[in-house]
Amino acid sequence: MNKEKKYPVTMVDPKEIAINPENVRGENEEQIEADEDFLRLKESVHEYGVLVPVVVKEQRKKDKKYVLIDGERRLRAALATNQKRIPVHRAPTEKIKDEMLLSFQIHMLRKEWSRTAQARALSKIIKKVEEEFGKKKERELFNIVQEKTAYSDTRLKDLFRVLRYAKDNEEILDEIDEVRSKIKFSHLVQLEASFVEQVERTFPEIIKEYGIKTIREKLLEKVRANIIGSTREPIDKLLPLFIHAKTSQQLEYLKKLIKDFISKKNKTPEEIFRSFELKFPTAKEDLIKLVEEANKKMEELESIMDNLKFTQFSIYQDLKKKLIKKIDSLIDILKDTRRKIK
Repeated sequence: MNKEKKYPVTMVDPKEIAINPENVRGENEEQIEADEDFLRLKESVHEYGVLVPVVVKEQRKKDKKYVLIDGERRLRAALATNQKRIPVHRAPTEKIKDEMLLSFQIHMLRKEWSRTAQARALSKIIKKVEEEFGKKKERELFNIVQEKTAYSDTRLKDLFRVLRYAKDNEEILDEIDEVRSKIKFSHLVQLEASFVEQVERTFPEIIKEYGIKTIREKLLEKVRANIIGSTREPIDKLLPLFIHAKTSQQLEYLKKLIKDFISKKNKTPEEIFRSFELKFPTAKEDLIKLVEEANKKMEELESIMDNLKFTQFSIYQDLKKKLIKKIDSLIDILKDTRRKIK
């Protein structure tokens, strides 16, 4: 439901409108002015005027007749291009219980409003809710916010997931918005949904050992270092581990892999996924692939051993001892494997 349509449109001098300091998108003047989209908006307003009405309410201050509820960029563009009159929706003051919430709901209807902008606005709404209802657990807070904003479950869950990172690091949303940033909005959503929440559910003792804030920081470091690359990696390589680990042996091994992944900064999702698959193949296709790989490795090893000049080992005693030790270990593994599959 578009609430703008409920309010009559009139033409107003933009100089009579005060900019609301509670910018729902969380932008300051410098950020707006530096945005290329705003520069294009100014060009459009200069040529065609303001085409989409801003939303205002009347106020009693002498210097400004109105205060802005929605449309800061359009208002700034109008002022910058010396527009004499712009279209406005005058919202009845008595019907506005929450200006920020109204602005938020108007913005929700616009495709150009980025997810990080929504997250910033939602953060402010959450603060307002907590001022009104007191501190709440996330599930209770989620229900209250959903009722106020009419967000779908999936969309609101994703925003809450991102805000968990913003709570620990207020600058993370700014980092996401940087063009060259390696961290994307979807990274935070998937890291949380496919890893952190799964660890919380399956291995709460790991959360207690490392601390959830530390775990999130380490995940972000991996993204910045390209250890975690695409935003699909958590759901493709991490989530399946929690799905397939059923037995106590599998869970114990997965726990070890997860701890390695958290504590070792260069450990990749692919590496722990591969380690689990090698130990616990989940399908016939996986077994076929592993057998083919084993055969290939055996052939490579056979070729390497054929090419070694063993006569030279007499002058490299340490090297000879290391190789013999590895060969003995490999023989034991191969014998054990042969016994199991015979």
